[in-house]
Amino acid sequence: MLLACAGRPAPVAVAPSVVTADVVLPGATLRWYELRGADEVALLEDCLRACPRDEAGRPVSALTSWTLRWTHQSGSGETCAVSNPEVEALVTVALPRWDGVGATSTLRAQWDAWLAALLAHEAGHVRVAEAWVGVARTRLREAGCADADAVMVQANADMRAAQAAYDAETHDGHVDGTCPWGNLSRGLHAQ
Repeated sequence: MLLACAGRPAPVAVAPSVVTADVVLPGATLRWYELRGADEVALLEDCLRACPRDEAGRPVSALTSWTLRWTHQSGSGETCAVSNPEVEALVTVALPRWDGVGATSTLRAQWDAWLAALLAHEAGHVRVAEAWVGVARTRLREAGCADADAVMVQANADMRAAQAAYDAETHDGHVDGTCPWGNLSRGLHAQ
């Protein structure tokens, strides 16, 4: 697991209950995909087959995606104003699930620590999306009726940039401890 990150510190170990507990990321719908393999090589090979793909088609270990939805009421008159703006982000996080059959206890412990780090990183993406809902709602409220859709398209583009900035700041989760899975642990995101 550590081949892709030589010279980087290993993540802090966490309780093995991470794998067996019901995982919840408030504000997101989780979509699990299954991985098989009793060793690192088999896991990585299976990820190449089963992992979600980023916008460039590269396999990634987790993928947070979102859709912004908005509604509003439009006033009438020459200077039409938006009222009652409602904005929500429908966030989905694709995460790996591994049963660990045939794996060593060392590999299972590494997986648990890595999965905890991956969850922490993806939770950061969910928080970015939640923060942008408030920004988008404010922008929508301030928009004129004719500009409302364009304002929300721009808010969506700005949220995409904020998600990319979060990945840049965390080095695609490596700061969060996702490094042991190398390029497969990059938390790239698509809309």
